[in-house]
Amino acid sequence: MNVGVVGGGTRSNVVPDECHLEVDLRVVTPQDAEEACDAISALKVINTKATVTVTGGMNRPPMPRTENIARAFAFAQGVGSALGLTLTEGSTGGGSDANFVAPLGVAVLDGLGPLGNGAHSEREHVLIKSLPERTALLAGLLSEWRG
Repeated sequence: MNVGVVGGGTRSNVVPDECHLEVDLRVVTPQDAEEACDAISALKVINTKATVTVTGGMNRPPMPRTENIARAFAFAQGVGSALGLTLTEGSTGGGSDANFVAPLGVAVLDGLGPLGNGAHSEREHVLIKSLPERTALLAGLLSEWRG
């Protein structure tokens, strides 16, 4: 859970009438999502003159690692190995459009684009030298995939 945006008030020496938070919540399983959302919705105020209003919810379902995804990743590792690339598996809890199709049993691979760092920040960048190798990886996956 990340509270990425906090806002409210008008000046530093004035108690604000209201405050708002924007939260990014990432989970591994649907049960985790339900439990986290329930816990957030159950927040209670300490000061009886205040109120808490929770709006929104999960905007992406979790993308649990399935056997189909594991097999697709093993295949990608093989294609990568043939190109001299070492692919490692990771998880972020999900924030991709792949999260919508993975729960349908589709063999999804995500994060195959160019290497870089600083995602979603002013420091975000792509390593130029990774463009040809990642393009070759994607071409290999597409040309060799048998489902």
